[in-house]
Amino acid sequence: MRSRCAKRWPVIAEPLGASGRVAVAFVALVALAAARAARAQESKPAGAPVYVEAGSCPAAPFEQVVPFLRIELGARLLSAPAAGALRVRIDCSQDQVLVSAIAADSAARIQRLDLAAAPSSLRPRIVALQVAEIVRERDPPSVPAAPRRAPIAGPAASAEPDPERLEPGVQLQLFAQASAFERDGRWLWGAGLRLEYSLFALRAGIDAVLATRNDASELGTDRVWSAYLAPHVAWLVRASRTTARVGVGHTIGVARVSGESTHPLGVAGNVTGAWAAPFALAGVGYAITAALRLDLRAEAGWVLLPVVGEVARARNVEIAGLWTNVQLGAALAF
Repeated sequence: MRSRCAKRWPVIAEPLGASGRVAVAFVALVALAAARAARAQESKPAGAPVYVEAGSCPAAPFEQVVPFLRIELGARLLSAPAAGALRVRIDCSQDQVLVSAIAADSAARIQRLDLAAAPSSLRPRIVALQVAEIVRERDPPSVPAAPRRAPIAGPAASAEPDPERLEPGVQLQLFAQASAFERDGRWLWGAGLRLEYSLFALRAGIDAVLATRNDASELGTDRVWSAYLAPHVAWLVRASRTTARVGVGHTIGVARVSGESTHPLGVAGNVTGAWAAPFALAGVGYAITAALRLDLRAEAGWVLLPVVGEVARARNVEIAGLWTNVQLGAALAF
């Protein structure tokens, strides 16, 4: 086998063994996020305004808590003290957080949180949820209160998620994929991991993918695998729970073909080379919750830097020509 710039020579490849068993690993991601999907429907309170202040709190910096307070309390959250407002104070001692609510017409309400076991990325959210819980407990009886939730469950979600919250800033996606090259004509099966960041309707991310295939020929067997990174950008539009996106990207990867001869006239060998391809993408998604989304995505591009290997008395292996790719995955938002 050879790359475009390499000397041509025959090769037979070795069997893959477990190549046909591409694990559908994204099921584990769905299971992880499913626990966060069981949230009760809640009505929006119209109680007294709330002013929140905080002392020094390295365990959950106040500037990181404020965005989640705005989500939970909405217009009730004040930027300065006001008459008649419920005052809430956040104090910390290492990983211990003390949340206290003080109102002129009732006794103080104090809640202690232990954040030692909580990841640092979730601590501001946990504190904000506890503040919102205390505030709702102080609301008048005529105002429907939100059901109690475990602090680590994340921001509240109604039965119909707010479309503006369906795409949080950072998402991690696990997906299965099938890809093929025009001049080869056979499918490579694999899986990948995607890290994506959102800014308004713009999405930017990078994929890391591993795909493989095992072929038999007259003189032996050959094994093909490809690993690549694919940075990309996309524009997203949404309608309620459904999203659609279009974008572009570029793949930079490495392919290897190696094998084993079972014929006395066969000569075993291998070829390793880099390949690259710009591509266009289009996809649709469905938000099960504000944190969990299912995605179906298609990509098509043209290989600019091919890897070509020759197999005696069989079809050559060619990472070349038109490249098509189909992916199905689940995304978890953080």
